[in-house]
Amino acid sequence: VLQQLLWAKALASQVMSFSAASSSTRKPRAMCERGNASKVAGGPRHGRPGQRGQPPSTPTTASSGATSGSTAPFARNAAARAWAALHLAAGEAPAQSAGRQEPWDSSPEDAARLAAAMAPDNEGASRLLLEIAVLVFAMGCRLGCSGKARLLALPLAQAAANRLTAAARASANCDDSARAAQKAVEVLAAVAEIAIAGGAGGLQATAQLRPSYIDFLAYLTVSSRVYRMWLKSEVCSWLERVESQLLSAHLDSQDDQDRKNIALFGYKNVENKESRTSIQGGFLPELDPKLTPRRRIAQVLHADKPTINLDKRCLSCSGSPATTLAGFKLACLQYSPSAVEYRRVSYSRAELISLRLDLLHQAQEQLKAAPG
Repeated sequence: VLQQLLWAKALASQVMSFSAASSSTRKPRAMCERGNASKVAGGPRHGRPGQRGQPPSTPTTASSGATSGSTAPFARNAAARAWAALHLAAGEAPAQSAGRQEPWDSSPEDAARLAAAMAPDNEGASRLLLEIAVLVFAMGCRLGCSGKARLLALPLAQAAANRLTAAARASANCDDSARAAQKAVEVLAAVAEIAIAGGAGGLQATAQLRPSYIDFLAYLTVSSRVYRMWLKSEVCSWLERVESQLLSAHLDSQDDQDRKNIALFGYKNVENKESRTSIQGGFLPELDPKLTPRRRIAQVLHADKPTINLDKRCLSCSGSPATTLAGFKLACLQYSPSAVEYRRVSYSRAELISLRLDLLHQAQEQLKAAPG
């Protein structure tokens, strides 16, 4: 979901920046034409005879919101990736049939169904609905299909507004995402009224819509605050998972070191100081009759102590007879785990644990450096 949404926002920003640059280059010419309109209406004193007394023709590119051919693929790809993010967030696979163009081949009922499939109590999902509604409508207007884009974006914006408003009332949050969603619904409703009106008042209605439309498109570039808050919650949850995996990896690393120090020592009854074992003539101590194999297994099953204890005392490093008698090392146990094949390469247990720790540390640093 994050990958598709980031791609959609990057492509949409490319389209918006190109549109802003092209509109700034047309602005001086349009202002000059509007300034000379009164002179032309009264009849210019100079110019070609066929054009004297005629009103200036309005450039179609200035009033049209459609993007040029160079940025049309960016706009289509941005809308498609935003729609794919909506499918993934709703738990559905994006449609990939041949000849199908998303989201323009979908219906408003599909948009409402996908919005209802998302978790209602998740504020991040509600903000995601608002982001996708903005992207779909803005890119649809740039592609010249504002009517279809409005039908698809309106259910998403309405669902986002209802959820974010309810969440703001419940938590008394000062975030502006609820107001942004309500603004989106108002703009989309205004577009619907203009589309129904039509006729000769179309140009005047477009002029009235232009401020709200610009505000709506500007939200695409300034909505990073809403996105950062949603991304922050996602990053925090992933950080908790990485921390859990780091703890597990450190435990495995310590366990791998401890297994190298395992040794078999003579048995010592610690609980009973007056042990019946004795030393006679330098021979080994007598075994306690209670420690027969069957009784020993029964005691182990009911014991709370660990099965293996690490005791590094031995004859070579101990100088006292008491220590020697307390723990006489009978044999050294060697643990040799088999090699593990990972991506067609054989690794030892220690190498895989080290690789796992390195990957987890890298993921932790990247998540901490994420925006928000």
